[in-house]
Amino acid sequence: MILETAKSRAASAIPIKGVMAPPDWRAGAARTFQQIYYQGYYLADSYRITNKLTLNLGVRLDIIGSFSERFDRTVVFDPGATDPLGQKAGLNLKGQLALVASPAYPSRNQLGSAKYEPAPRFGYA
Repeated sequence: MILETAKSRAASAIPIKGVMAPPDWRAGAARTFQQIYYQGYYLADSYRITNKLTLNLGVRLDIIGSFSERFDRTVVFDPGATDPLGQKAGLNLKGQLALVASPAYPSRNQLGSAKYEPAPRFGYA
């Protein structure tokens, strides 16, 4: 059962031939299982230089992965691939949709591999 307030129902209503009707979320909705890989590490220490000065030094490392779908049911756009339909028409068109984890796009990730983002931390008191 989906609970909605009157305000959210009015905001999400779809006009059908001049009549405002709430959408049916169960009809034809595709279920995807998106997932993202993320890890974060933090290392810090405080150093008392004098009685009135303390330095706080540290580093944070974020490992941000890419989106993927549990059952590989997503597509990516490859702007450098040659369009096969354009070849048949004698046109040199670029750009093609490819399924993830397929010969055209062997990775399961939609945005490439993970990114490592170190961030230094510095503070004084």
